[in-house]
Amino acid sequence: MPDKTSVGAVHHLRLTVTDLQRSKDFYTQVLGFNVAVDAPPPEDHPDHATIKEALHNGVVLINGTFLMGLRPAAKQGDPFHETRYGRDHLSF
Repeated sequence: MPDKTSVGAVHHLRLTVTDLQRSKDFYTQVLGFNVAVDAPPPEDHPDHATIKEALHNGVVLINGTFLMGLRPAAKQGDPFHETRYGRDHLSF
């Protein structure tokens, strides 16, 4: 059996949610997260396109050193896609 890989603390995770505002309210009001980024910078900012793409029309929350992104799910009835609600990805 190969040696096990050492994994550090969770750095960030992104969830795809059915109600962005309700989820944002829950994580900020109940669990104490703060909003880190909820909109891309102005279009003339050099990182506008990168940040806009990373947000996926959602929000990034922070609690300590842990970042959590929330993005809205695709509309009901659409064919399966990675933007459906649930865990999107987890990064160590």
